[in-house]
Amino acid sequence: MNTIPTTLDAHRVSYTIVGGGKGKTGGRGVPVSVVVLGRGGRLHRAELLRELERVGFDSILSVEKAGESVEVEAIATGQPTVRHLLLEEDASEGERVNIGIRESPAPYVFVLRDDMKLTTSTLSSRFFERLTEKARLCTTPVVTTRKGEAVPTIIIPAMREDSIKFLLVPASRDEEKNAAPFDFCGIYNRGKFAMLGGYDWTIRAPHWQKLDFGMRAWLWGEEIRSAQALKLICEREPPAEDITLDAHYSRFYLKNLAVSLKGDQGVLPLSRAAGFIFKSGLGPFRALSEFAAVRKWVKINRFRFRTDARGLVDLWEPLSS
Repeated sequence: MNTIPTTLDAHRVSYTIVGGGKGKTGGRGVPVSVVVLGRGGRLHRAELLRELERVGFDSILSVEKAGESVEVEAIATGQPTVRHLLLEEDASEGERVNIGIRESPAPYVFVLRDDMKLTTSTLSSRFFERLTEKARLCTTPVVTTRKGEAVPTIIIPAMREDSIKFLLVPASRDEEKNAAPFDFCGIYNRGKFAMLGGYDWTIRAPHWQKLDFGMRAWLWGEEIRSAQALKLICEREPPAEDITLDAHYSRFYLKNLAVSLKGDQGVLPLSRAAGFIFKSGLGPFRALSEFAAVRKWVKINRFRFRTDARGLVDLWEPLSS
């Protein structure tokens, strides 16, 4: 796998931007931009973009998939506040979020999918005021199906048979801790996102890429919490995630679950090397190289760790605020 990034700008994907201007920040009196991740097709996307314009967000960036330039030209003509970002090469889900947040002008960026619908009646100026007051890394939405059924969006780390597992449950209250943003959606603090390094583009499997971002955030002292006032409706069922324990999982595991807190710094102990090489399935030479690369990354960032994974599970207390 590639060298582990230490900054948001460590990797650049080629793209062009069509239509619109960057707009002013804070169409509702609060500095929030919107990034829409393309997935649902032209019909869903056009409807959502019109709704976002009606709500008043005047900085909207739609991150499209390759090969959609013709339809984007047609959509863009009637949407002066919407910009369309056209990727010129393949990019992972996390990379698309990185690009969208990097290109957004406001200090807060609302990321959602184009097959979701925003329930605007619950959003108020007070909600956005509280958002800026709390200044947390990410605020995640409550999601339901078109029939009103709750979609599990809260990820909880828990100990199971001496290993850490991740449970997925519906959001049940305000300010609930979340180990990672569901489907990459949420309102991100742009400055904190950049300081964290964004999503690791070398972990391309969406499930492990998302968990790597979330666990790194919590281990480094940042917070991801849900907001009952931020509601989204899924127009269709999100695609199933691949949770195969492959090379992407191995990198996630070493960067997050294998790190121990020693004093005021995080370390990846050499004592974990033999077990990792034996269990990873990468082969001895590749596994040793991967262990060395992550150990180097941990050393660079050692003073950013505030706890380790076991300490985080012990302090999680999902039923508390």
